[in-house]
Amino acid sequence: MSGMNEAEKFFMAEVELALIPLIQCINENYDPNLSRNDLDISYDPKRNISMSYGGGRIVFSKVDGWKHGGLEYKMFKKDADLWTHGINSLKFRAWWLTAHEISHEITGRVFGKCLSIRAPCTEQACERIVGSDNPDDWPEKLLDLINNQACWKKYRNLNLYGMSPYTPHGIFFQHIYRTLRREVVNPLFGIEVGAWKQKQYSPPKKTQGRGWPRTLR
Repeated sequence: MSGMNEAEKFFMAEVELALIPLIQCINENYDPNLSRNDLDISYDPKRNISMSYGGGRIVFSKVDGWKHGGLEYKMFKKDADLWTHGINSLKFRAWWLTAHEISHEITGRVFGKCLSIRAPCTEQACERIVGSDNPDDWPEKLLDLINNQACWKKYRNLNLYGMSPYTPHGIFFQHIYRTLRREVVNPLFGIEVGAWKQKQYSPPKKTQGRGWPRTLR
């Protein structure tokens, strides 16, 4: 942390503190194999936007003072779980932004493990992600993610399937991010946690009725 000012040092220290319960939440709900060693976390004061690059690499953008709470994308403004609610706290920024970026990492991690899968897709995907063929070991949230937020597409001329490409901040990402916000971040900062509200996957109009399976059990 050499060369950082006090606010920047505080922010990155809070990122590390946030990672502990966030990784635990991910282990319990999605991927029991993720660890801190899988993540390459850095800070770049020249950047205006924080970003997850995949493969565990996350770069956080510049800190603009102690009351810089940050602002989520406007698409989340009406989503009580995911919105930032005008909280001007650097600690809050560190926690919600870490949850946001690590959700991208888990999205890519799950997607990568679900390439070239044989039916039944749900079971095969869980075995790969969790590392166990015992259904009792498969987290409920992971099953919901795979069954209701993913679309499986059959590879041409092969009896194999993969997940249809996801949008960066679509419902697949939102499912993971919502869990982290509701179980870790929001209670810590006094944000009310109400009923679980999560959209399910709906195929694009051009594919509806053309035999794309939403899930293959």
